[in-house]
Amino acid sequence: MAIPPYRNASMTKLVFSHFADNPNLHREIRSLLASFDEPSRSRMRAKIRHDRAAARDQGTEQADANARHTHHEFVLGRQLQRRGWRPEYNRKIDGKTPDWYDERARLILDVFTCERGGTTAPAGRVVARIAGKIRKYAQTARDHGLCFVVAVYGDRLSGLTAGDCERAIHEGRLFADHPDLSGVIFFTADDTNIDGNAYAYTYFSNPTADRKIVLAV
Repeated sequence: MAIPPYRNASMTKLVFSHFADNPNLHREIRSLLASFDEPSRSRMRAKIRHDRAAARDQGTEQADANARHTHHEFVLGRQLQRRGWRPEYNRKIDGKTPDWYDERARLILDVFTCERGGTTAPAGRVVARIAGKIRKYAQTARDHGLCFVVAVYGDRLSGLTAGDCERAIHEGRLFADHPDLSGVIFFTADDTNIDGNAYAYTYFSNPTADRKIVLAV
């Protein structure tokens, strides 16, 4: 499915100096914002302002982490767009704001970054974070007949791979015990991808899900 050009892309202007210490993140986030129409774009700007404000007293390191996490949310939404989906950012449902909601596809999707560092193994963090998102969104997905997917970005410095993510899903019984979880996307930076995509994506579908969805990411 072809994605029509978005209106008013030239109107995208951000004032978020020192949001991140990395100028490449500034440029990439600006470019991603231009790909979305309203109301997603305004909500994306609001997320940037929120992250910047939260980091003011925490220093550059936290500001950069916030920027990376937000950037990964935006990257995943843009990839869904390219594949013909119609994701809307932070649309409220039942008082909750999943990162992406596609009304046509009956899909809610939340993203988290498995960050570098940390006091526990990356696979353990994957299980804990996905389980927390299941607790948050399972009832909403059930009540509204929505598919629910979690996307995991594996920071390369964390060492987490797609294989690690798949093992964590099964060893943590995330699919076996949670039929409201339709699937998990794993994505990470990929400098070797021959089609020019800067990220590699893998989708793990839950075979026991009550509401299944096939995501060709």
